[in-house]
Amino acid sequence: MKSIKSILINLLVLILAGCGGTEDTPSSQAVDAQTSSGMPTQMMDHGAQAMEESVGYATGVIRSVGDQGNTLTIDHGPFKGGIEMDAMTMRYGVSEDVDVSAFTENTLVAFQAKRGRDGSYKIIALCNSETEGVDCLVDKIDE
Repeated sequence: MKSIKSILINLLVLILAGCGGTEDTPSSQAVDAQTSSGMPTQMMDHGAQAMEESVGYATGVIRSVGDQGNTLTIDHGPFKGGIEMDAMTMRYGVSEDVDVSAFTENTLVAFQAKRGRDGSYKIIALCNSETEGVDCLVDKIDE
């Protein structure tokens, strides 16, 4: 007959094995780990696919300009190019080399955005399609 101590140990082992024996980590959170050589490495959740950088363009209406001029909220149509995104209203970061000082709320714009590897979107080209014409982005886009 097994002792109570060995039964409790076996039960504890089964419980830990069932829940992985580690704390739960959100799937979007990066975790620091060490390789067998002892060198630190960055590990990501392998369930999520790594995002590749891609570029696309759309037209829309500026709904707000960030206080620092480094964000724009744009109500836009579907993207064309390398970004698959339906029509929506979204806030975008703005690249440092894009001047937004002449843009205000309710301005009709054409813009090019780049999706970074981290999944964030940043405007890399912008023009006023009302004053510069519907094809104003052609000379400004990165192909």
